[in-house]
Amino acid sequence: MRRAVAPGLHQSFDNARQSLGSRNPLQHVALVALISQLQPAAAELPTLIQQAEGKASTPSPELQAELEAAYKQMREAFAPLTFLYDLRTHGGLAHPPQKEQAVKAAASLGLPRENWHRSDYLQLLKLIAGSVSSISEQLEAGAETFGEITGLSAHE
Repeated sequence: MRRAVAPGLHQSFDNARQSLGSRNPLQHVALVALISQLQPAAAELPTLIQQAEGKASTPSPELQAELEAAYKQMREAFAPLTFLYDLRTHGGLAHPPQKEQAVKAAASLGLPRENWHRSDYLQLLKLIAGSVSSISEQLEAGAETFGEITGLSAHE
């Protein structure tokens, strides 16, 4: 199987080339899926990801606007999953609780700041299901577009 994407996608693009935190590799892949719809050369993807994340300058304001829109779309799609991560880190599940941060994360999704009821948990499940569905669609579309760019099928 040939690699369609550089093997260092799980690493930061700075000079240190450190491994990304636990949720960032998946976000990079989702961002690649969105950016691939612009049909760039595969070698351009790391630079385009940096530009989308605001970590590099871009020569064209139009391209920057498209990249920022893709980045915003990806962040919105991941918001419910990010909440689960924030709940793990701030809610006392894996680290000492930080109530203010957990409340902020819940409020960012339109969930109550406190006194959750069963319907709130059901709303969270609905948000998570929608997020997974949206991300799945984006990854499928990105894989198809990337396959067209590179000449590889999604099954290679």
